[in-house]
Amino acid sequence: MYILRNKGKSRNQSYSKQLADELEQAINLNDSGVFKSLAINSTKYGSESGMGPGIHERPDQEAERILLNSYEFFIGSKVYCPVALHHQLITNPDYSVRFMCLLREHKPIFIGSENNDQNIISDLLDSKLFIKASHVNNYASVDDIESKVLLEIERNSLDYEVIVFSCGVSAKALINRLYRRVERPVFCLILVVSLICFMGVHLGHG
Repeated sequence: MYILRNKGKSRNQSYSKQLADELEQAINLNDSGVFKSLAINSTKYGSESGMGPGIHERPDQEAERILLNSYEFFIGSKVYCPVALHHQLITNPDYSVRFMCLLREHKPIFIGSENNDQNIISDLLDSKLFIKASHVNNYASVDDIESKVLLEIERNSLDYEVIVFSCGVSAKALINRLYRRVERPVFCLILVVSLICFMGVHLGHG
């Protein structure tokens, strides 16, 4: 929302009008296969067992501010938790490991920061393709990343493709583009690097 509203930098990505426009397109997507999430886990809006201050739960005032700044994009849509898998990692790590193993069976395309440990990613996900993105301001290379993904999808004859993102806010822009351009189903999942690296260690890497 920082980029979309031009309210400053979002972690490692600076504002650009083109990115903001793509993010608005992405957040306005409405389809049975589109799951929208918002980080408003709190006492006021609800949270999962095990959540608390500092553990995926926000103060009510902060959660309310986030909702007020973005509610227009969620009218008529269910609001999901953006940290569901992250929270499972804390409360039910075995479930998280099983989920990552399920992803591995599909040899997903992985799009992640150049700083990611490629050995861990390879061992954990058995990716058919690892597309590296700049750690800072990677939206500048989003066209090149999109071309590589589309080429890989065209090469395969699978019923559907699994793509795992770990490249910051640009992932939303890429998901929006793929949704509009790819005819067969694409399952897009955004993961944080820390989760992936933890899974790699938990599964015995190194």
